[in-house]
Amino acid sequence: MASHNILDIGSLCVECGRDTKFGSGLFVDRIGSDKIWSVNDEFEIHVDGYLCPECQCLECGSCKNMVMDYELLNNDVVCYSCLENSND
Repeated sequence: MASHNILDIGSLCVECGRDTKFGSGLFVDRIGSDKIWSVNDEFEIHVDGYLCPECQCLECGSCKNMVMDYELLNNDVVCYSCLENSND
């Protein structure tokens, strides 16, 4: 990679590019984030923006649902519903 630049993409999600601005429906659960984007295998651009709620989600190792709230259990992502059900 030949070049490294920093680009502030404002309220855009660094993963999917959706706008997370106030009123978008994505504002409340967004988190500040950055990422390195590779452009044409010639440039690396460090983008600074946000991560929308959907792009924060990980797959629960038990139920396979995409979840934003989880715990790590034996190095596996487990959602709170599965954790509660395992305690019954």
